[in-house]
Amino acid sequence: MEVIETCNKALASVKDCLSISQHKECYDLINKHNECVLGLEFAIDFLTEDEAVVSNQVFELFHLAFTKIGQPNNDRLPDLQGQVKQ
Repeated sequence: MEVIETCNKALASVKDCLSISQHKECYDLINKHNECVLGLEFAIDFLTEDEAVVSNQVFELFHLAFTKIGQPNNDRLPDLQGQVKQ
């Protein structure tokens, strides 16, 4: 349960950057289908496609979530890091 909670915190941190349907898709992957990796990766894809700017705190939440899943070096994290405002 701790993994899902951590993933939900990461997703919640970008809720305002996603459309309602994008957020629902990611939320459902994490919470209904137990697909935490896909849910977070989809969120990153949506953010990068929309060129959304995120904070370093958002990046750290996603990194923590991927670490809890067992993927601290997930391929999508560099994409998200590229969206961090300098």
